[in-house]
Amino acid sequence: MVILLKHSLKKMVRLRPYNIDNISDYLEEGDLLIDGGNSQFQDTERRVKQLESKSFGYIGMGVSGGSKGALEGPSMMPGGTKSSYVAI
Repeated sequence: MVILLKHSLKKMVRLRPYNIDNISDYLEEGDLLIDGGNSQFQDTERRVKQLESKSFGYIGMGVSGGSKGALEGPSMMPGGTKSSYVAI
């Protein structure tokens, strides 16, 4: 699922590996993409480099907690560059 907000600076999606090139068409320079899927940290590091080379920010944010997390709050584990953290 992709939610696009016109003129927004931040977009949150759950990406599949093959979606990054497709979603780049919808991003504007300086946009920040937050990926709420669960990936290996090496995938996050690769995507940070890939998207920031195109002037987009990227944060990979794994979400954990299952049914207990749904009731009491999930564990969110973001990874990305300092400039992306500052933006949010």
